[in-house]
Amino acid sequence: MELQLEKGNSITDLYLKKEYNDKQIKSLTKLRNTLLPKLMSGEGRITD
Repeated sequence: MELQLEKGNSITDLYLKKEYNDKQIKSLTKLRNTLLPKLMSGEGRITD
């Protein structure tokens, strides 16, 4: 029973991390899709 709870908790943690990563991927994809065309057209600049 204890092993089952431990493994269940591990699986839950992995599932939550996957959900978080999926949200980050969507956010970064949207940002890329917004910025890349501007950078390619010279509309935007990268400064140090």
